[in-house]
Formats: sequence, C-alpha cells, structure tokens
Amino acid sequence: MSSPVATSEESTSVAPPEAKLDKRKQIVAGLLTAAVLVFVFFGVFPKFANYSDAWNSIQTMSLAAVVALLAAAILNIIVYVFPYQAALPGLPYGQGFVVRQTSFMISNAIPAGGAFGLGVQYTMLSGYGFGPAATSSAIAATSVWNLLVTLALPAVGVLAIVFQGGATSSEVIGAVVGIIAVGLLVGLLMLVLRSEQTARRVGRVGDRLAAPVIRRVNKRKGGAPGTPGTPSDPATSSDPATSSGPGTSSGPATASDDAIVSSSAGAGSTGTGAGDEAGAVTLAVLKFRDNLRGVVEERWGRLTVTSTLQQLCQFLILAVAFYGLTGTDGGINIVQLFAAFAIARLAGFIPITPGGLGTVDAAMVAMMASMGADRDTALAASLLWRAASFIPQVVLGIVTFLIWRKQAHSRGRRSRDDSTTAAVA
Repeated sequence: MSSPVATSEESTSVAPPEAKLDKRKQIVAGLLTAAVLVFVFFGVFPKFANYSDAWNSIQTMSLAAVVALLAAAILNIIVYVFPYQAALPGLPYGQGFVVRQTSFMISNAIPAGGAFGLGVQYTMLSGYGFGPAATSSAIAATSVWNLLVTLALPAVGVLAIVFQGGATSSEVIGAVVGIIAVGLLVGLLMLVLRSEQTARRVGRVGDRLAAPVIRRVNKRKGGAPGTPGTPSDPATSSDPATSSGPGTSSGPATASDDAIVSSSAGAGSTGTGAGDEAGAVTLAVLKFRDNLRGVVEERWGRLTVTSTLQQLCQFLILAVAFYGLTGTDGGINIVQLFAAFAIARLAGFIPITPGGLGTVDAAMVAMMASMGADRDTALAASLLWRAASFIPQVVLGIVTFLIWRKQAHSRGRRSRDDSTTAAVA
C-alpha cells in the first residue's frame, strides 16, 4: 500500500516540532530517575517483600506458564500499533510498527526523551508520506484516547468488585467519583469538538487560570510580564497535539518549555474569523479541536476499541505472570487483580520517571498486596510484568530505529539521484 503524499497546503498548516534533546533536562531527569529507581527497588521493596523469595517463585514457574507469558508479551507488541492505524488511515502495519516501537523506546527509556520522541514521530511519518496535519491529528487522538481509557479502567475495575460484593465503602466512593470524572471529561471533550464557541470559553477560562503562572515565569526570565490575550504571533503557540499523555508510554510528549512560555506571553487572532483576540490557552484549545475533530467524528469507535485492547493486553501480561506463579489460588481473583493493575497505572501520571518506571511498579505491588495477594508473589509478578512489557519493546525500538535510519538514508540517496537525473535532462 502506498503512503499518502502530503499536499503543500497541509504541509504548511501545522509546524512539526523539532526532534532535539535538551541536555540539561535530560541530565536532571536522568539523575531523578536513578534516584527514584534506587529508592523503590532498593529502599521500598526490600522492606515490603523479599527478593530471594520472589526469585524462588519465578524459578518454580512451569514451562507452560513461561510460554504463556512470552505469548502475552508478543500479543502486546502486535496490538500496540492498532491505535495508530485507527487514527491514521492508510498507515501500513509495518510502517506503524517502526514508528510506534521507536517512539516507545525513546519516550520510555530515555530520561526527558518525550519531546525528542515526538519530533522523531513527526519526522518518521513525514518520511512515509504523511503531512503534518494528519500526523498531529493522529498523535493527538491516540494520546487523548489513551488518557481516557487509563482514567476509565480503575473505575471499571472497582465497580466490578462492587458487583462481586467485596468492595469497601471507600472503594465504592472512589469508583463513583472516577466514573463522574471520566464522564465530565468526555462530556467536555465532546462539547469542545462540537462547538467552537465552547472551545473558546474553555480556553478563556484556561487563560485566566494560567495568567499568574505565566507572569511569574516571564518575570523570572526577565521579560515582560505579559498575560494571555496580548497580541503576538500565533505561530509560536504551543501545539496541543504535543501534550504528553499518561504512562502510556505511547502518547506524545510535551513541547519545549520555551515555546510554551513564548506563546503564553500572548497570542493573536486564531484565523477562525471570529475577530477576537485569543490567549495562548485559547489558541491551544482551538488548535486541539481542529486536530481532533475529524478523527473523532470518523474513527472514535476504532480508537476506543484499539486503545482499550492495548491496555488489556498489558493487563494480560500481569495476569499470566501472577497466576503462573500462584496457580489458580493466588489470594485474589481476576477482578481484584485487574482493579489493582488499573489503579496502579494511574501512578504513571506522576512525571518523574520515563514510562512510570518504578512508580507504577511500586503502586502495583502495593495494590495487589492490599487486595490480599502475598507480598513476595506480588513483587515477583510485578517484576515479570515489567520485564515482559518493557524490555522487549525497548530492544525492538532500538532495532526499528536503526531500520528507519537505513530507510531514510536510502530515500535520501534516491532523491539525490532523481534530482541529478532531472538536472541532466
């Protein structure tokens, strides 16, 4: 299948972010990541469980359990491309696989690599023939849907426990609050997508809330204390398609802070014909709406199914690992295990380590133990889950990155040859 070719109009409609690593942020993030990992794996876990007992449990796993774990890991890798294909029609599986695995490796294994991974995604998809507008829409859609599913699954898990009759009053309240929060978020998203006027109202509220922070940042940088709404160049505004998503390790990363601050100092007309001046947040909401509207209207069902399937495959790895260690009697049932998994994934929202490394693991062990699982078994299952879901994709990401570099070199050489031939002719 041939890749679509970007038109000149589309190519200028959205400015792709630059694939560049911030060395200072990378060093700070690397040190912070190392500190968190040392604290969790050498400070918290040894007090909570016994590594020797956990390792002994892993060594006693049957061959069938090991094979099942490998199969679950492979299935997780296979379906990881599906949300991207749902959001970007015409994307062949092979190209999507290269983009997704490479971006996973960069965003989840390199400290502060999210913004760089985003730029790499744009560059790769551009090389495959997709324009900036289509790329922005796909990245924004997969990020938003990953966020919604991540927020919804904990409420679903706790509700399932409620129906089983084993939930506490606090868990019931948490499930209700979670469902209401997700419902409000989805409702707000739908209103923003359906009405430009609503999108502007939401943006203006955001501008008012952001104004004190923006003034403080501008003052610290020694610039004018401008507030949202001051005329400026809208081309410098932050792109909502580059906002980071949770844990998922698959969502796009945040644009550079400098770009955000410069855009927040003020923004002009949105070009929508409304005639009113808009602040940085308003511009971001409007651009976010433009990026998402067509994708959501046409492919919301596919996005929902594929994003949910992707996260369920992550849970499948944990379930196979846990019951491969314990057999059918693990102290907790499958519903409780799912709730523990879904709630623990929320720790990925804490932007400390790439991919929630360490934070999600600690939360997962604690949640399984709180549900009634043996602590050593919970630790062993968490380690297996991390190994099976993280390491293979990082290794594959290195391979796909090298494949893409080779493909890009070949395309560049063909382009130079074609240019030379045209010049001679």
